[in-house]
Formats: sequence, structure tokens, C-alpha cells
Amino acid sequence: RNMGIQGAAYATAAASVTSTAVLMASVYRKMKEWREAETTNATSNGSSGAAAGIAKVIDGSPHLVMRNETNNSTTAAASKKKKKKKHVPLVSFPDRASLLKLIPLAGPMFFVIVAKVISYSSLTVRATDFGVTVLATHNIMISIFFFYACFGDSINMSSQTFLTDVLIKAKKNKSNDPNKRALKMLMKRLLSMSVGIGVFNFSVVRWILRNLSGSFTKEAAISKLMSENSTYMAMALLLHPFIMLFEGALIATEDFNFLVGTYTMTMGLLFGLLKLATGSFPDVWRALFIF
Repeated sequence: RNMGIQGAAYATAAASVTSTAVLMASVYRKMKEWREAETTNATSNGSSGAAAGIAKVIDGSPHLVMRNETNNSTTAAASKKKKKKKHVPLVSFPDRASLLKLIPLAGPMFFVIVAKVISYSSLTVRATDFGVTVLATHNIMISIFFFYACFGDSINMSSQTFLTDVLIKAKKNKSNDPNKRALKMLMKRLLSMSVGIGVFNFSVVRWILRNLSGSFTKEAAISKLMSENSTYMAMALLLHPFIMLFEGALIATEDFNFLVGTYTMTMGLLFGLLKLATGSFPDVWRALFIF
């Protein structure tokens, strides 16, 4: 209770370790259930196979011949296959071939995540140049921004999930072109959701910063700065769902070159604005809106 920021850091670290341990334990129990079910199925299938027989006519009279007597080769093959089953560990590392297949997908996504972290961090670094009061205001505003940005992030995941499904169905039908009707309907729904989320975020966040700033701070100067800079922040959240929609579409279509190139260009533009065209705190949020 009396440890301040250090205590909060310890509590956060402990919560992260605990949640990871609980998740690992849950995964371990589930994998154990799968192994037991697989063993049970293999045992039952083997027993039924051994008891099964085939009716054959030998010397003019019917005889029941056991399957293992007539199909030794199949039994031997099944036995070899059973021996080849490997124990699947709870935690394992990919081999070199699997890792090389993963890099073309994970590499661009890693770059995008790092680019976002660097870009948002650069806003905070630039805000420190305008004093402690501005920095405190920026930290409150960026926390509110990230909270409402989660709604836009859901559009990104939806775009990846459902657009990928449309493309996979096109491949199963041996057609390189996806169903245009299904694709049009999907994009229409996602765009409608983006409009709704964007307008909601714009209206709510702008109203909160102008009318409820006292809920986050008792400093009049900070409340005033939050109110004065509410428009740029609200506009950034208005555009955010559309950006996430197109980002998810690029990921679903595996157009990683364009995705990486776009983030490289916009990150360079952001750094240029922060370095050369940011003379006050409102310019920081203007740079985020352009970014």
C-alpha cells in the first residue's frame, strides 16, 4: 500500500506471472485430456480390430478366419504407425524448416507492432519538451485513446477472420476470384461497423474530455489542456476503425510488402512532423491524427 509506483510495478508483474501460470495449467489439463482420449480410442480400435473376423469358404464349408491371421501386413503397418507416435510436449520450439516458414508471416507483423510502439512512444517523448503539466495531460489522454482504440482493433480482427474465410472458400472452389457478392456484403458490413464505432468514439471521447476531465485530475490546468485538445484526439479515433479495417484486409490477403511499406512511410512522416512541425502540445495530437 505504501510502496507507490514501485508497488504498482510489483503488482503488475505478479499479476502477469500468475495469469500466465493459470493459462499454462489450463492448457496442460486440456492436452492431458486429449492424450487420454486418444489412448482410449486407440485401445478400443485395436481391440475391435483383433476380434473382428472374416468369413471364408474353405473346402466347400464356411470358416471364420481372424483378421490378424489374414491381414498381417496391415497389422504390422498399424503397429509401426503406433510406434511412430511421438509425445507432444507442453512447450516446444519449432525446427528450422518450420521457423523458415513462419518468418515470412511473423516478420512483417513483428515490424508493424514495433512500428506502432515506437510511434506512440515518440508522441510521449515529444510531449515531455513542453513541461510536466503537458506531459501529465498527454499521459491521461493517451490512456483514454488506447481504451477506445480497442473498439477499432476489433474491426482489424474481424476483417482478418471473415475475409480470410471468403478467400479460402474461393480456393476450395478452385477459383482465384472470391465470391464478389459475399465479399461485397462483408466489406459493407465492416464499413458500416467502422462508421458506427468511429462516430461513437468521436462523440463520446470529445464529450468526456470537455465535460468529465475533472474525473481524471483535480488540476485546472490539466483539465483545460484536455478540453482544448479534445478535437484532434476525437478525430484520430474517428479514423482509427477504418485504418484497422484496411490493415486487417492487407493481412488477410497477405500483402505484407504494401503493409510494411505503408507503415514505414507513415512512421517517417510522423517523425518528420514531430521534429520539424511541432511547436506546441496541440501539434502532437495533430501529428497523431495525420499518422
